[in-house]
Amino acid sequence: MQAAPAAAAPVPVLASEHHALTHGCALLDRSERGKLALTGAGAVEFLNGQVTNELADLRAGEGRYAAFLTHKGKMLGDLRILAVDGDPAAGAGWTVGGGQTAGADRTAGADPGAGADPARAPAELLLDTERVALQALFDMIRRFKVGYGVELHKRTR
Repeated sequence: MQAAPAAAAPVPVLASEHHALTHGCALLDRSERGKLALTGAGAVEFLNGQVTNELADLRAGEGRYAAFLTHKGKMLGDLRILAVDGDPAAGAGWTVGGGQTAGADRTAGADPGAGADPARAPAELLLDTERVALQALFDMIRRFKVGYGVELHKRTR
């Protein structure tokens, strides 16, 4: 028995969507992915010891790609980590780098970290992973967060 070919978008539609993503502004639907958040003073320190990329210098508005592994080094999944500052529930929006509101203009050539307190950790780490890896990430964080000032929040809808 032969499988039916998968439906594909017409090439001109894909080309125009690609152009919008690479040359302008576009939204990408990532709602099918699994999302968690870590808050607390120890969030960066804790997650830094659990993933394969260095997070110690992560500041609000920055992100990192990393993998999470078993204690024997087997890959459980990969994730994108986004550091945000501020409370999205407060209605003021999240802030990025140096306390500026997302979308605020910066002076050309200015150092985005200038004037920022290097000891200040982001208010929240947003974790984005494939849905199939979400439970393993959730379990790993829940199991190893003991002793750290970390709160785990589900963000997947």
